[in-house]
Amino acid sequence: MTSFTPARLVTTSEPSETRWSGRQLAEFVTDAAADARRWARLVGFDEHERFALKLDEDDERDLWLLTWLPGQHTGWHDHGGSNGAFAVARGALHERRYVAGHGRREIRLGPRASRIVPDPVLHDVRNQGPASAISLHAYSPPLRTMTYFDERLDVSQIADIQAPGARAR
Repeated sequence: MTSFTPARLVTTSEPSETRWSGRQLAEFVTDAAADARRWARLVGFDEHERFALKLDEDDERDLWLLTWLPGQHTGWHDHGGSNGAFAVARGALHERRYVAGHGRREIRLGPRASRIVPDPVLHDVRNQGPASAISLHAYSPPLRTMTYFDERLDVSQIADIQAPGARAR
């Protein structure tokens, strides 16, 4: 089992050559989501954009806390070359995913569910329910850029990830 460290100030370092697998990230983020005493006091909600807070980072991976009010979503995006995984800590989220050669697929994830997002998958995560949701997300190497796409999956924006909430809908 991978340990989850408490939130702390994060300094950005150069990306490592080591890349965690989707399975390793899913285990890490599932453990982190289950340990609410480490992140619950940091939760915030914003009616204008999703709340995002980087909890931890090292040379190999980073960990983010995201909150979702009903109707909030990411929009179609990739993770700029990083593998990813996320786990729902509270509430429920829907993920729409584009799989080359297979089209779009959608899945609902309830509490304690996790999802691996390997590079170069495109996806859109959203809260379609009546209640708020909380999720934790991990990326390896640490998230540096994300490319956003419109509904036709044409590139609409490239965002440099310098701070939580660099781009939110």
